[in-house]
Amino acid sequence: MVVSCKIAKSGCSNNCYTINSKNRGGELMDKKQISDKQFINCYRSAGLWFVALYMEAFILRINELKDSVSKTKFIEEIYNDGDNEFDKEISATRTRVNCLLRIIESGRAIEALEVVVNSKLNKQFPEAVYEAEKLSRRIRNGEIIIPT
Repeated sequence: MVVSCKIAKSGCSNNCYTINSKNRGGELMDKKQISDKQFINCYRSAGLWFVALYMEAFILRINELKDSVSKTKFIEEIYNDGDNEFDKEISATRTRVNCLLRIIESGRAIEALEVVVNSKLNKQFPEAVYEAEKLSRRIRNGEIIIPT
């Protein structure tokens, strides 16, 4: 099954496709495949620090974020929590959120965390790198499972 989709008004609004694949339980799940270029655009648009610090919250609330009203409230929470220090307008926060969701939905969460760990972010924001390492380890150990 191939389905084209777009994320409206997002910095990473490239087409992506849904394919069926098997999860550990043998059930079919849909993954929205993104190309390497789309993946790079998404983590750059979201910001590596954002990927590192918000990935776990997104994974834990992924089903809730599929509802547009809940997603809008979550975006407002993030925007207001930052006291507008990192985004001048809420549309920028929306872009970050949509891009991080695309990364997770494409099955590339661990890969994005590895990008954070291997980046130069450690010099500027060591806490973000530490959180990325810790979350990556917890996902690989099965302590946190990414819902599908």
